Amino acid sequence: MRSRPSDRGARGPRNDTDATGAALDWPRTLAAKGAVRLRAGHLLYRERIPSGGTVHCFLLDCSASMMCSGRLALAKAMLHVWCEALYGTREAIVVIGFGGSGAQLLKAPGTAPVGATWIRTIEGGGGTPIVAALSATEKTLHRLRRQSPTARIACWLLTDGRFAVLPASPAGADWCAVVDFDSGGLAVGRSKEVASRWSATYMSACELVEQA
Repeated sequence: MRSRPSDRGARGPRNDTDATGAALDWPRTLAAKGAVRLRAGHLLYRERIPSGGTVHCFLLDCSASMMCSGRLALAKAMLHVWCEALYGTREAIVVIGFGGSGAQLLKAPGTAPVGATWIRTIEGGGGTPIVAALSATEKTLHRLRRQSPTARIACWLLTDGRFAVLPASPAGADWCAVVDFDSGGLAVGRSKEVASRWSATYMSACELVEQA
């Protein structure tokens, strides 16, 4: 760490970045400090997205239909494998889950983490709020663009396509892929329609498993 912000009244310049250029996260820092005097151990920084690198945004369908035939379990297993691979290349990820009545940020933007503990805790159920998912995604991508204008953003939609409307592609993504978990005799084929509408790469989850 290059320096730390000085306490109020102390001498010396204030520096809100660490040696890597990551910005100080003041809300989390102050929450960690509580009522005591600010110390170096309280300082928490936002992860910096490398300039010119790639950020992989995963949209994970956690709806009830994904609970059928182990689809969500397979999607989580794939997410784990991809996170390990991206950790090796130090590329950044962000994960947004959607199911029930809305979407939520499951993993904030930053370097892909090691281990699958946080992935195992992801639960599923309810409807498929694809509109809410795309809205949350676009807001996240907008923030990423402001933070790192030169980063390339890849958007991955992991779904069985069981939603009522065909969503528009997320604004701000440079490249998109739709990974289809719908299979068997009752497959509806909506994921292929989404991939076509987005001009995205289409992938069958079953075929990916067979090729692994």
